[in-house]
Amino acid sequence: MASYSFNHAERYAVYTTHGDRCYICTRPIDLASFHVDHVIPVSLLDDSNRLAGVLRDLGRTDDFDLNSFANWLPACPPCNTSKNALVWEPSLLVQKYLQAAGSKAEQARQRAEKVVRNQEIGKVLNTLFRVHEQGGLDDETKAQLAILISDYSKDHAANAEPDVVRLTPTYTAPLFEILSDNGTSRVVRGPYGTGGGPSQNSDPRLDCSACGYSYFNGVRCVICGNMDDD
Repeated sequence: MASYSFNHAERYAVYTTHGDRCYICTRPIDLASFHVDHVIPVSLLDDSNRLAGVLRDLGRTDDFDLNSFANWLPACPPCNTSKNALVWEPSLLVQKYLQAAGSKAEQARQRAEKVVRNQEIGKVLNTLFRVHEQGGLDDETKAQLAILISDYSKDHAANAEPDVVRLTPTYTAPLFEILSDNGTSRVVRGPYGTGGGPSQNSDPRLDCSACGYSYFNGVRCVICGNMDDD
């Protein structure tokens, strides 16, 4: 039976590009234990005649690559296990799934390539997955994950939870550190340096136009790096 083994760079790219929720049930997922699902099952590669019919019914060309970012979305383990080799019936919903994967395929591919080029991130991903399989993260390992948290902060999907990254089922890390807060103003350290803003912002004009936070160092948002000088 046809199958595909995802590498760490591909898994990380799918997770950061599409967000931290299962595309089927929308429940939260974490980086270490989530599954990458083939929207159109890879098992169809064993039956070329049926595959051709499914691709035609779903409006995909004959050369559509099942083993590509255009067919991969993040899923929780129960949904992926339950779906298994199920072929979705042609519908607006499955078209939505395929459109979501296809529209961000190039973005995901570039992120995977970045991980391959950046050996430090690759090593941290190896550490995360290995230690998770062993059953837990100690404080030393959590400190090693700082580079991964910083990278995720810069590249995570717009629909992902904005304040944290779920690294394992039991460990969720903040995307920025609050250094001080006197009840009126707050100083935070983010991926793009240290900056300040109001503790509770009630004026949307002070928000970063890209991420919605209001923590700036000069005109640069320290959370997403946007240069917002309006």
